[in-house]
Amino acid sequence: GPLLPEIGILFVILFFFLIKKKIVFSSDLKKIIFLFLIFYFLINISNLSIDKNILQSFKVSVFYLRFLIYIIVLRELILLDHFKTNKTLFFVFFYIFIILDGATQFYTGSNFFGQEKEGFKISGIFGDEQIMGSFLVKLLPLTLFLIFNSNIDDIKKKIIIMSIILLSLFGIVISNEFNSIILLGVFLFFVFVLLVKFKIKYFLIICSIFLIFSQISDLSSQTNRLKSVYSNISSPDGTIINSYSSMIKTSILIWKQNKVIGSGIKSYENLSKKKEFQVSIYSEQNHPHNYYFQLLCETGLIGLSFLIYIVFISLKNFAISYRSLLKKFSFHDRANISKSLLSIGLLINIFPFVPSGNFFNNWLSIIIFTYIGLLLGCVKNKLKT
Repeated sequence: GPLLPEIGILFVILFFFLIKKKIVFSSDLKKIIFLFLIFYFLINISNLSIDKNILQSFKVSVFYLRFLIYIIVLRELILLDHFKTNKTLFFVFFYIFIILDGATQFYTGSNFFGQEKEGFKISGIFGDEQIMGSFLVKLLPLTLFLIFNSNIDDIKKKIIIMSIILLSLFGIVISNEFNSIILLGVFLFFVFVLLVKFKIKYFLIICSIFLIFSQISDLSSQTNRLKSVYSNISSPDGTIINSYSSMIKTSILIWKQNKVIGSGIKSYENLSKKKEFQVSIYSEQNHPHNYYFQLLCETGLIGLSFLIYIVFISLKNFAISYRSLLKKFSFHDRANISKSLLSIGLLINIFPFVPSGNFFNNWLSIIIFTYIGLLLGCVKNKLKT
C-alpha cells in the first residue's frame, strides 16, 4: 500500500534534518523550487474547473508540495556525499528478497508467505496487484546506484552488480508482465550504448543468453502469455489496441476544452463517463494509462511541458555522462556513472511508449521524484571516488 512509501519519505526528511540543520539556497536550488511551485500552483488552479469530486482532486494536489521537500532533501544528501555508505544496502537486500520470493512462487507454485501463483503471471508478495516486474525494472537503476555508491570494495561491488542484473533479468521475465519486459529492453539498450566500447559488452551477451534461458525455462507460461497478447491484438475487436487508442482519443477531447491548464487532477475519471467524451466502451477509466496524455488533459500544455522538460534533462545528462565515459571509462568515475544510472532510471519510469499508471499515484510519484532528487544532486556535485 501507499503507507510504507510515505513513511519512507518522512524518514528520509527527518534523517536529513537530524544531520543538517540548514539548507543553502543556491541559484540552481532556487530555480528548482521556482519550477516546482509553478507546476504545484498549476495543478491546484486547474482543479477549480472541476465540477464533481473537487475535494478528491485537491486532496491530491495540495499535499503534492511534500515532493518538493523530498527532492531538496535528496539533493542535499548527495551534496553531503551521504550515499557513500553501506546503510542504504538494506534496500538492496529487500530488492533481492522480492526476486527470490517471486522465484519461489515460479518454481513451487507459492511464495514464502503461501501466496499461490495465479494464471501465467508471477506476482510474489504483491499478490493481486501483479506488479513485481514493474517494481523490479523501475527500481533496478536505483538499486545499482546504491550498490555503486556503497563502501564495498571494487571486486565485491562488480560481482554484486552483475549478480543483481542477472537476478533482475530473471525476475522481470518470469513476472510475465509485457510492459515490464519492454522497459527491461529499454534499460538494456541504454546500458549497451553506455558500455558498447568496452569489454563489458561481453557481459551483456551473457545477460542476453540468460534472458533467453529464462524465457524457455517455463515455456508453457510464456506460450500462454504470447497467445493471450496475440489474441487480443488480432481479434476483430482488437481489445488492447482499441482500449488504449480510445483512452488517448478521449484524453485529447478532454484537453480541447481547456488546452492551457487542463481540466484538473482526476478529471479524466469523471469526464470520460460523459457521452461527449466517450469514444468507445474502453474510454471510461480512472486515468488514460499514459503519463503524457494524462497530464495533457488534466494539467494542459503547461503541465505536459514539465514532463517533457524532465525527459530533456534526463537525455541531456545521459549524453554528457556518455561522452565523458566514452573518452575514459573508469569504474571510479562515480559522478558520471551515477548520473547515467539515474538518467536511465528516470527515462524508464516516464517512458512514453508503454502504458503507465496514474502520474499522481503516491507510489509512482515517489519513484519518479526519487530519481529527480538524486539526479539533481549528482548534477550539482561531482561525487568523490
